[in-house]
Amino acid sequence: MRALLLVMLAMLLAGCIGRNEHTECEQDNPPAECCYEGSPYCEPNNQNNTNNLNNSNNSNNSNNVNNGGCDPACTGGQVCDEQSGSCVDCLANTDCDTGACDTTTNECVACLQDGDGCDATAPYCDLSGAEPVCVACRGNDDCQEVTESLCTGGSCGACVMDADCAHLEDTKLCESGTCVECRVATEAVDCEGKGIGGVDSACLPDNTCGDTEAGTVTNCTPCEADGECVDNYLCVPTDFQGNAHESYCLRRVNMMPCSTPYSNVLSQVESVNGILDDYCGVVPSLTTCSAVLDLDSGVTICAQDSDCGADGIGDGICREINFQMRCTYLCDGGDQCPSNNSCGQNEPRFCGGT
Repeated sequence: MRALLLVMLAMLLAGCIGRNEHTECEQDNPPAECCYEGSPYCEPNNQNNTNNLNNSNNSNNSNNVNNGGCDPACTGGQVCDEQSGSCVDCLANTDCDTGACDTTTNECVACLQDGDGCDATAPYCDLSGAEPVCVACRGNDDCQEVTESLCTGGSCGACVMDADCAHLEDTKLCESGTCVECRVATEAVDCEGKGIGGVDSACLPDNTCGDTEAGTVTNCTPCEADGECVDNYLCVPTDFQGNAHESYCLRRVNMMPCSTPYSNVLSQVESVNGILDDYCGVVPSLTTCSAVLDLDSGVTICAQDSDCGADGIGDGICREINFQMRCTYLCDGGDQCPSNNSCGQNEPRFCGGT
C-alpha cells in the first residue's frame, strides 16, 4: 500500500514539473491543472499573487502619481502638489486670496515679508509671534507722527515719556501725549539757536520755538510768548471793544504803579504762558497798543483813519496835531496819552487834541 502511494505522488509531481500556471483550487493535492509553480498545494489566497495582481491593475494610477496628478481631483480651493500627488492650500502666493504662501507648510499666511498683502495702515510683517501678522509698527522708529510716536502691540500711539519721542528729529519731548519741540521751563536749552538768524528764541504756547530773540520785545509791542519780552514784562492777550485782539508785552504791576500812557491796570489777567497777574496797559474800550505806539513814536504821518493803529479795527484816528496830520487815538484822561500830548477837551477827545 505504501508503495502505491509513493507511485501516485511521483506521477503528480511529474505532471506539475515545468508548469508555471495558476488556476483556482479548493484543496491540497488537486489535479495537475491546479498546480502553482510546481507545487501540489492549494494557495487560493497567495499574497504574492494578490500583490502582483494589484500592482498590475493599479499601474496607471502609479504612473499618475509619478507624473504629478492628484486622484481624486482637488476641491475646496486647494491645488495639486505634483511632487507628492496630494492636495494642498497653496504652492505660491498667487494661490492665496490675500497674504503669502508658506511653502514649508503649503498654507496661506498673512505675510512672510514686508509688502506681502500688508496695506498702508499696517505695512510691516511681524514674524515674532506664533503666526505672521501685518502690523503698523515693529518699533518706535516706524512711528513718525508726533501724536503717535510710541509702538505698542503693533500699533502706533501717543507718547508717555520723552524717550518715546527720541527717534523724532525736532520734537523729542513728550507733552500730554504729543511729541513737542520745547517746554517753557527749559526753553533756554530747547530753543537755543532756533530763532531767525540763529538767535536763541522762546518757547511758544504750542510748544514750538519762535522766531524772535528771547528777552528782546519791549513795552506794548506784539509778542507770542512770555519769554520774548524784556525783564519784568510778560506777553498778555488783549481785547479791543470786547473783541479779542493781539498779545503785547506789558509790564507787571508788582510794587511799581503804572504810568502814562499805560496807566490802565489790567487786573488778574493770564499771560500767554499762563501767569496770572496785574499788568499796565491801555483802555481797551478806546484803543490798542498799536495805536498808542503810532502816536508815541512821533513819526507816523497819515491821510485817513485807516492808516492808523491795527488793520481794520478802528483803534486809531488821523488828526491834525501841531499843524501836521498824525496818527493818534481817543482818550478820556490825560494819563492815557504820552507825556507830551494832552487829552483834548473837544469831543471827540483824542491825545494831542485841543
